[in-house]
Amino acid sequence: MKKISILTCVIGEPDSLVNTYNSIFNSLCEDVTWTLKFHQSTDSTFIKKIENKYVNIFKQSDTGLYDAMNQGLELMNEDYYFILGSGDELNGSSFQNVLELLKGDNFGSSIYFFPVKYLNSNLVLQPLPEKFPVMMACPHPGTIFNRKMSLEIGGYDTKYRITSDYDHVSRYVNKFGSGKKGGEILVSILAGGMSEQKALEAYLEEELIRKRVWHSVDWAVYNRMLQKSTTNISHFLNQVLDSAV
Repeated sequence: MKKISILTCVIGEPDSLVNTYNSIFNSLCEDVTWTLKFHQSTDSTFIKKIENKYVNIFKQSDTGLYDAMNQGLELMNEDYYFILGSGDELNGSSFQNVLELLKGDNFGSSIYFFPVKYLNSNLVLQPLPEKFPVMMACPHPGTIFNRKMSLEIGGYDTKYRITSDYDHVSRYVNKFGSGKKGGEILVSILAGGMSEQKALEAYLEEELIRKRVWHSVDWAVYNRMLQKSTTNISHFLNQVLDSAV
């Protein structure tokens, strides 16, 4: 039986991590572990709250989220992994079905994509790997990677501060294929992540990835930028007009 680990990278002492732990606890076993990569600054007393025989805890300095994720990949020993942010929650019953699917497939695929749901919302994001050349089409927390394959392509590129997950999965799919999709909602995620907080920077990084990895031609990049700019300007003007009425 191949083993799988859930990787979470943490800075500080977020209370929301307890919610993540509670959602994972009943799924932990010899074949399912939780890898926690804490920043050096995290208080050791807080870390003790999460200790468990199936929780692998590491504490060391890093230069940011993607450096921490690379450290986690190097430190874990499991065959497959997926990423869960602090405050995100594993869908326990669905996860058992996911495990059965992986076992039935003999873990034969290079990568598996599953839908994710927003916490406190009915919005579900479906994986569409065929659209990777033009968008981040598969939610990162719903993607199960082969650890050795992730390391083979160099892990997460730290020059991207917001969208290295898009770069990583793009290079991964380019090298190893688009794998398989499942219908089970794997995790529920918090809204308001970095890509939403810094939407413009995230978009510019995405276009660089589309250019560098998917070899998008210049006119296609310009066209997408023009369409996005037009949409944003129109939205802004509508807000201004609404407030003026």
